[in-house]
This record gives sequence, structure tokens and C-alpha cells, in this order.
Amino acid sequence: ATRKVAQDVVVCLDAITGKTLWKAEAPGEPTGRRSSSTPCVANGRVYAVGGRQAHCVDVATGKPVWSAKIPGKNVASSFLVAEGKAFVMAGRLVALDANSGKVTWESNDARGGNSSPVLWAIGGKKFIIVNAGREVVCLNPADGKLVWKVKGGGDSTPVVAGNRMAVYSRDKKIGLAGYSISAMGAKMLWNIPLEARRTQSTPVIYKGHVYHAGSDTQMCVEMETGKVKWKEVRQSNISSPFIADGRLFTFEKKGSELVMLRADPLAHYEIGKARVRAMWCPSPVLSRGKLFLRMANGVACFDLAEKR
Repeated sequence: ATRKVAQDVVVCLDAITGKTLWKAEAPGEPTGRRSSSTPCVANGRVYAVGGRQAHCVDVATGKPVWSAKIPGKNVASSFLVAEGKAFVMAGRLVALDANSGKVTWESNDARGGNSSPVLWAIGGKKFIIVNAGREVVCLNPADGKLVWKVKGGGDSTPVVAGNRMAVYSRDKKIGLAGYSISAMGAKMLWNIPLEARRTQSTPVIYKGHVYHAGSDTQMCVEMETGKVKWKEVRQSNISSPFIADGRLFTFEKKGSELVMLRADPLAHYEIGKARVRAMWCPSPVLSRGKLFLRMANGVACFDLAEKR
């Protein structure tokens, strides 16, 4: 009989040269390509999800700090580290002690494995917001108690700006939705139904507008009213866009092309396009003028900084 084996591996690369600085490895469990969590760097440590375990290692050396078993597998959710805890959706939302890896609490109100939790602060209080299966859930970070929940839910990560929230739901009748949120509750302000097979892309809120690049659609929606400023059928799916210097960057055609649009509600305007042949699920990342892309056989870095 064949025996499937796997390793949980975290690799640290020099951002300038691409040289491997360290590699942390631990025995893992094969869980398939659905395991697609992104590591989180916080307070001098790296927090990452493996096959069936979460790992914390020193950011400078890669030396292990702790490993802890998580309740779910095939986890695509990424760690949020805040309030002395490391939060991740692993079948359900789990809060681990950031220093020891011990489970502080688990939530039965927030069940799922793909959406990443976000921290929301308002009125001097802090909350955790996450997409569960059919609802968007707000929890107390200290004990995991439910604060409120509202229709939505899915694989995409909620985006919050002040007392407004944008969510891309897996429920095609809801689609892209805007909410008014407070410590007392949440209310859906508007929604735009979207027919889609893949609903993993996370929208961006920028200057009072929501920008979405997923479900084979690129669109700009006014946050307050839900008015669609522009909408174009384009081959954008799964990975999430980002906005920098007034420009929106997103993958098209299964990651083969990186497109740069003007982040402007007046019109859908393409500024440039580059053939990059990246993997189409991991999202592009910009840091200090450098664009990092996950390729089929490694990582690529492009310099986007303005030359002076």
C-alpha cells in the first residue's frame, strides 16, 4: 500500500535577492491543494497554518516557538494576530494564545475554513469579523462571544472601513453587498447579485467606493448608495486585487496577466497589462514598491517603485 506523507514548510526569502534565509519544517499531513493559507508576520514571529497544525516560528531565524493542532483541515483562512491571540478559521473560528499556541476559545457561531478574520475597532472597542457559511459574524476577541450576525457568508474576507463593511457572498442572490455596522448590530444597505462559480476574491474599499475583481466581473460601486459606477466582464477570479497609488492591480486569465486599472469611479480605464504567468489563486502583494507573485515553481519579484 502507498503511504501519503507531507511536510509543513515555511520559507523566508530575502526580498532584494530572493535568497533563502531560512526554512522551517515540521511533520505534516497531506490535505490537498485546498490548503492555501497565507502566513502572518507579527511581533517578530511568523504564524502559519499547515496540514492539520498551526505553527509559530521566529521571524529572524525560523526556529520553532510552538506548534498546535487545529480542529479543521483544508484550511485556506489566514491568521490574524491581535489582542495577544492568533485567530484563524479552521472548520470554525479558533483563537490561540499568540505566545503558547494553546486554544483560548473556539466559536460554534462562526464555522468555515476559507475566509480570514479581520479586526474592527470602533468607539474604543475591538471586535473580530469573519465570514461564516451563510452569515457575516462579529465576535468579542476576548471570549469569542457572539456580538451580532447578518446575512452574507462565504469564502471571501470581509472588508471594513469605519462603520461600513463590504462583503462578497457565496450566495448568488446576495453577491456583492454593503453594510452599515455598529457595536449593536449590522444592516445590509445594498446588494448586487452575482452569478459565479468561484467566490473567493476579496473586494477593496477606497475613497468611498467598493472595487471588486472576481466572478468574471470587475466593478466599482458607491459605498453609501450601492450605485454601480462601472462594470466590465473580465476574466478575474479567486485572487484578490489591491490598490496602490490610485491604481488597482488584479490578475486576469488564470493569473497569466496582471492588469493595472485606474481606481476611479468615473470609468473602467486600463492603464497597463503585463504577461506574468503567475498562479491564479494566490493574490499579488505589494511591499515597499516591490510586487511579489507566486509562480508555479517559486516566487517572482517585480520592481514597481518610481525611479528618482
